[in-house]
Amino acid sequence: MNSKISDCKKIIAYLETHEWISNAIAVHELGCYRLSGRIYDLKKAGNVFEDEMIYTTDAEGYPTHYKRFKLVKKVA
Repeated sequence: MNSKISDCKKIIAYLETHEWISNAIAVHELGCYRLSGRIYDLKKAGNVFEDEMIYTTDAEGYPTHYKRFKLVKKVA
C-alpha cells in the first residue's frame, strides 16, 4: 500500500478517537514524519481541519512553537 495513503488512514483513525494531533504524536505513535503533508492531502480530499499554534518552552526553557490539528469534518 502507498505510504501516503496508509499514513492518511492512520491519521484519520487517530483523530476519530483523539481530539488533536501534533507532529510529535504523529512521529511517536503513528510513525508518520510528514504530518503537514498528509493533512494537506486529507484537506484536498475534502476533509476539514481546525489548526492551532501552540507557544511553549522547550526542556531548556527556550521559547518554541508547534501546530496541532483537529478533524472537524470527515469525508465518508
